Amino acid sequence: MITSNCLPINSDIDFGNIYRDRINKYILKHNPNFVINKYLDFGCGTGNKAYYLGHAIGLDKKNIYGVDIEEWSSYYDKKRNPDITFNTYKENEPVPYEDNMFDIISSFMVLHHIKKLGFVLAEINRCLKKGGYLILREHDLYNNIDYMITDIEHNLYNTITLKGEEDTKYDFYSRYFNWIELDVILDEYGFDYIQSNYDTANYKFDIGSTRFIYAIYKKR
Repeated sequence: MITSNCLPINSDIDFGNIYRDRINKYILKHNPNFVINKYLDFGCGTGNKAYYLGHAIGLDKKNIYGVDIEEWSSYYDKKRNPDITFNTYKENEPVPYEDNMFDIISSFMVLHHIKKLGFVLAEINRCLKKGGYLILREHDLYNNIDYMITDIEHNLYNTITLKGEEDTKYDFYSRYFNWIELDVILDEYGFDYIQSNYDTANYKFDIGSTRFIYAIYKKR
């Protein structure tokens, strides 16, 4: 299902263009009548990735949505991109959007931080139109060493991004999966597999303990 063919991602602009190309290749090429009117990034952080992807697929601000908790790590209002339509999400509460509202929903490196994953996936399914697409980017981990190293990576990343700010301490929940486990879970919550591959932020690609994948699913 997953091969080692990948593209390097080195900026949010690269990110938007690469995922636009994946949408064209794996969604629009095989479903030419599919129209993208509204796009949501669940767990959008600063909103930059949502903005550049939404812009790359031809959407204006009012149709590029981002939702996240009020503040986490280096993501908070002062750093949030103003060129998306942002809403605050409260954990364990329904996502603040109508049923069948979005044509595409993405979630980039978010699901492993969610305690009630089943509840959230059911909410994402509710907000996604029938036949709409879910795009994920997630860790692909298999054992306790993988989990430990990725936790260390999270802490190092946050310490670096918050350097010079008043409080660099933060707590985070993590429950990691590999692509097989994710595939089983997503099938349970009404999503059919379309395509996936390993993803990388490096020009030289090596599969390591902090590897991650992207995957595209379609709502049944």
